[in-house]
Amino acid sequence: MLAKCGDNVRKAIVTSVNFGRDTDCTAASAAGLVAALAGPDTIPQKWVDQVEQGTINNPYTNSKLTIRETADGMFSALRNRADRQKREADHLAALVN
Repeated sequence: MLAKCGDNVRKAIVTSVNFGRDTDCTAASAAGLVAALAGPDTIPQKWVDQVEQGTINNPYTNSKLTIRETADGMFSALRNRADRQKREADHLAALVN
């Protein structure tokens, strides 16, 4: 999908959905990968606004975080994990030396 769609999020979604049958997860995964690789500006703001309104207005949604808040939280968790792994590697290197 990435080879076919490049950095075009819309094309990744439309192409994935047009595979037919149960393709919503394929489209979500493809769009997420393309946007992660190409940057958040590749997602039309109109789509972001629509998803965020749906999240806010849905009484059954567990999380009311915006897309930006979710991304920031995921990045923070990844950064913390990388920092912890670096500290562990430095500690092991000090033990060896």
